[in-house]
Amino acid sequence: MAVPGRVADVVRTLVVLIVLACACALRAEAQGHIPAGYEEGLFDVTAPGLPQQSVPVLVTPRGKFLLPVRTILDPLGVPYRVETDSGVLRVTRPAGIGTASAWWVGARRLEVKTAAPLDSDDVYVDGPAVFLAATRFAELIEATVDVDVGTLTIALRREGGFPAQIKLDARERRREEALIALASEREPSTGNVPFRARTGAGVVEWGFGGPLHRTSAPSTLDLRGGMGLQGGMLQVHGTAVMGGPAGGSGLLDREITYRRVFPGQRWVQQIQLGSVISDGAEARPIQGITLTNAPFVRGLHFDEVAFSRPLPPGWEYEVYEGSQLIGFTDESHKGPMSVPLQYGTTPLRVRLYGPAGEIVESNVSYVIPVEQLRAGEWQYAAGAGRCVLQCTGMWYGDVRRGVTRELTLQAGADAQRDSGWRSVRPYGAVSYLPKPGWTAELQARRNSYVRGSVESFTNGHVNGAVTTGLNLPGEGGVAISTSDDAMWFAQSTFRFRDFLPHLTQRSFLLSSRVEAPQHGGNSRWDVAATAPIRVGMLEVGVQSDPFAETGAPSGGPLLRLAPTIMLASNTFRRLQYPIVRLEAGLQRNHLVQWESAISLQPGRGFVSLTLRHAPGLGGTQLALGGSYAFGVGRVIGRITQHAGQIDGGYSASGAVAFGSVRRATPLEYGGLGLSGVEGRVFRDLDGDGKFGAHDEPIADATVRVGGFVAHTDANGRYSMWNVLPYQAVNVQIDSLSLQDPAWVPALPGRALRPSPQQFTTVDFALVRTREIAGVLVPGAKIATTAGVGLELRDVDGGALNASRTFSDGAFYFGRVRPGHYRLAVAKASASALGITTPPEIDVVVGADSDAIIELKPITLERDLPPSP
Repeated sequence: MAVPGRVADVVRTLVVLIVLACACALRAEAQGHIPAGYEEGLFDVTAPGLPQQSVPVLVTPRGKFLLPVRTILDPLGVPYRVETDSGVLRVTRPAGIGTASAWWVGARRLEVKTAAPLDSDDVYVDGPAVFLAATRFAELIEATVDVDVGTLTIALRREGGFPAQIKLDARERRREEALIALASEREPSTGNVPFRARTGAGVVEWGFGGPLHRTSAPSTLDLRGGMGLQGGMLQVHGTAVMGGPAGGSGLLDREITYRRVFPGQRWVQQIQLGSVISDGAEARPIQGITLTNAPFVRGLHFDEVAFSRPLPPGWEYEVYEGSQLIGFTDESHKGPMSVPLQYGTTPLRVRLYGPAGEIVESNVSYVIPVEQLRAGEWQYAAGAGRCVLQCTGMWYGDVRRGVTRELTLQAGADAQRDSGWRSVRPYGAVSYLPKPGWTAELQARRNSYVRGSVESFTNGHVNGAVTTGLNLPGEGGVAISTSDDAMWFAQSTFRFRDFLPHLTQRSFLLSSRVEAPQHGGNSRWDVAATAPIRVGMLEVGVQSDPFAETGAPSGGPLLRLAPTIMLASNTFRRLQYPIVRLEAGLQRNHLVQWESAISLQPGRGFVSLTLRHAPGLGGTQLALGGSYAFGVGRVIGRITQHAGQIDGGYSASGAVAFGSVRRATPLEYGGLGLSGVEGRVFRDLDGDGKFGAHDEPIADATVRVGGFVAHTDANGRYSMWNVLPYQAVNVQIDSLSLQDPAWVPALPGRALRPSPQQFTTVDFALVRTREIAGVLVPGAKIATTAGVGLELRDVDGGALNASRTFSDGAFYFGRVRPGHYRLAVAKASASALGITTPPEIDVVVGADSDAIIELKPITLERDLPPSP
């Protein structure tokens, strides 16, 4: 029964040998010494993404294919070592996890994950050359090796790729990132955009509210108005009260403020007059003047940091911020790279590539507090005026200095006046960045407070913040204490990752706060833990008796349990994604407080229903609240019921910005202190650049204002508020949103610094592009005009269009905007043709030009011998 199988093997071997013999006669030359009975041939080795190579392959008399180890592994980038004296081949396993070995001296064996014996013809060694059977070779490199005798090819594949493939993919991705970055650099620059002060009408915010039924509570009408005045912001505010306890009415909170910003100035960048908020150690409303050289809006960019990661030979790495490639190192790029730091948190992702195909990722975060200044930068703030509350007058002065990128110092003083000036209270602060992801701060103020904090924003298993200090009575912002004694306090927030894997999906948050009188007395404390669960969030907390100040007998610590459940199944989505929150409070094993609430989000609104019971409420309380945005404003209402009484109130608010295109633009969430951009998109049929009676408006065109998007209406109009004044912004039209590609904007974009509290008009006139055609005629000593490079340059704007002539010398330029152009032969083509002074032709493309502009034939004359 075994004979037929043996015959089949012999026949198969003979066929393979015949095919190889033919291949060898055509493709191979003898290399080295081939043992008797072996055959040699050339095979093409392929691996996805890598260049194809030809390698010599030995075929044993039993039909085994022996592959050359060095010749194949070198292009794959797989690290290996051949020890001919010991008779061993060692190959680094995928991702560098150990080694795999093949022994051909002594006990012939293959050791990958387990040891396996080798046959006598699995390995052949000819001096430094080592040949290994294809099946054994596949086990050694932990890959798939397919030998195709019919096509004489060897296909190699490995899950995760070979080291050369991994690095090649990384470099191709870097090239694509560089092209994307180059394209983004072509956007209009905003670095040197001037600010032009303007005066114009602006925005009005309104609001009114009152009780749902007649009570002693008054109704109020609140109006705030803002306009641009000589590049500054003029704002007025007034509140009318109606239906008070005496049945009368009156006007309250009459305020007027003017702020002028001088972008980029060194000594004074902001001046405020009228009802303003002071800077310095504390924010206090005053009626007076403040000035500072701090920018109106601090830019996102803080500084550059030199980033490097020491690596062994053969390693390289990439640095990403989000999905954007910041920099990389490889064989040709060594040394530190410059990484831009932003205010706030700059999370970096470092991806390392090893010589054996290892891919290792780690994270580094830089945290820059908003108070931090660049090295050598300084800022001041000063002001004085009459207090609105608690004092009759005050003044302050404040200076900050960036000593280094890691260290910022602050010093200042303030004073208040009641019947006489209080003593001057100096203060100071130090902000220090000890290492990436860490911040430390120390603040102190005479007769007020002293406090310090340390924060960690690293990507480790534990990070968080700790703050501690002492607040004097009435100072430091302690709101829950009514003691006349100074209060020590300490608070912390820690985030634990992978701490409770069965309970949490993301992280576990632990927060605490404790307050104690300086000279003894009852302290207050609160500890809470929050963790995400499968259906929402779970909070568990313990705190000191919160009802002690209500006069109730002390019940000891309060245990809180509060799950928040998000009902996101298909059934509940019809109810507009309801969220249910439950809370229970236990004291001495008794339920003393509880709350249940459900909230819905129908359309552009919000509705909540709450049932609450707690000491001091006088029973169980039912509350129904909601809000809705109508486009022109929003309405908020609330109804409560307890102890047989129903109470509640309502409020409505909104804003309107005034312009010249849409006249009035409703705003739902206010707009004081901001700016707007408006305009039209139209086909400029008469070519004057202005929208007129004979021009055609374009509907549904997309206009981008910084990171925001606006769409034109049926009349081609667009408007957008919520743009920061004084800050440079790009206003561009998305040409892909235009239905007819033959019409393009005369100017694709514009960079500007909006003047505050008014609209800036930016129109986009679309012009019809033209086609320019012509022919180059060979003159004396010119054999042909085929393939000649041509350049069509805009004389005014510098825009360049390039083209080449066809085989007959004809040329063509498509989608050319109206303008004045100069047509010339490219320098490289002129040099190759031996033309030192190539002809230049002026071309004027008007708005009323024909669709195709035919130029007269252009003759080329050679005046130098052609280049060799």
